[in-house]
Amino acid sequence: MAASVRQTHPDGVDAVLDLVDDARGIGRIAGVVRSGGKIVSTIGAIDPQALRERELSGNNLSMQQSPASSHAGLRALLEMLERGAVRTFIASEEPLEEATRALERSKRGTVNGKLILTVD
Repeated sequence: MAASVRQTHPDGVDAVLDLVDDARGIGRIAGVVRSGGKIVSTIGAIDPQALRERELSGNNLSMQQSPASSHAGLRALLEMLERGAVRTFIASEEPLEEATRALERSKRGTVNGKLILTVD
């Protein structure tokens, strides 16, 4: 991903919203963010001190309230799915044993849709 960003934005970018990378991946992504820029992680992978050393800032974003945080919210989401108001495209279904491979595909950015892990 970093190489692709550098190709289209040789001077770097101002901000990144990262949904999948661990701390090591955030370190690689930091290389494409301009000095003074910001990285936000939705999975808690930001080390603020490490980013400050690179003249960057960062936050770990977490939602305390979401549809998934209550029974009523899950029911409303289910009803929207049943009505067709919300659609989910499934890219593939993989056995749980292939989770590592599926995650690598997702990190490469080559998956369009959701990867479903199945348990037998």
